[in-house]
Formats: sequence, structure tokens, C-alpha cells
Amino acid sequence: MSTIVIACALGIIVLLAAIAAYYVGKLYFLNKKQRKSQQKHKAHSEAKIKKSVYILAKSLLAEQVPLAEAALRISALVEGLDIEEDDLWLYVSFQKLAQGISHIPILEGWQKLSKHQRDAYRLQIAEQEEKYKEFIVKAAAGLVEKHAV
Repeated sequence: MSTIVIACALGIIVLLAAIAAYYVGKLYFLNKKQRKSQQKHKAHSEAKIKKSVYILAKSLLAEQVPLAEAALRISALVEGLDIEEDDLWLYVSFQKLAQGISHIPILEGWQKLSKHQRDAYRLQIAEQEEKYKEFIVKAAAGLVEKHAV
């Protein structure tokens, strides 16, 4: 093989390597931009969730929303949140109450129940609310204090 052929082959290899490096770099920066956008979206979503939790907790303390409803809503809202270990106590009582009444039908299912069934479930809800009331009120006050603007 002549040196010209080897030089051309090396030139082509270097050119292809440069093109590959360009595209790898471009993909890296696109991926970085996409991750940053996703993080921004996640932070925005978490801020909305925290605001909703704050409003629910404040409404609960003002007795504008029942304990059971607040527990169900707050538990559902924070399901996907990354909660700091120090703040877990703020959510446990809501989750316990929500778990305690999770077997009770809601919305259309509730409407389909007989009066006797609804009364029986109301009694169960009241028992569960009483069981966790003290803890939930403390947790709601903690949430309001923590997230107050």
C-alpha cells in the first residue's frame, strides 16, 4: 500500500471521528437541556402540589373541609413527592386515616349505596377521624407553618 492511500484512509477516519464527536456532543447538550427542562417542570409540579397541600391543611384547620376528605386528598397529592425524612411525620397521619377509610366507596359508588350502608360507613369514617384527629390537626398546623408564604 502506498503512503497516499494510508494518508487518505487516516484522513477519512479522522473526519468520521470528528463527525461522530460532533454528534455525540450535540446529543449530550440536547440531553442536558432536556433534563434541565424536566427538572424545571418537576419543580413547578411539586410547588403546585405543595401549595394545594397548604390550602387543604389551612382549610382543615379552619374546619372548612372534613378530616377524612383532607386525608384522602393530601395522601393522593403527595404520593409522588420526594418528602424529606424530617417531614415524613407531617404526612403519616393523613395516610393512616386515608388507608383506614380506603375501602369506603366514593363519588358514584357512594351515591349507589343504601341509606343504611352510608350510615354504617359514616360511622366508620367518624371512628377513624376520631382515632387520628389529634395527630392530623398537629400535622396540618405543621404543614401550614412550613409552607406559609
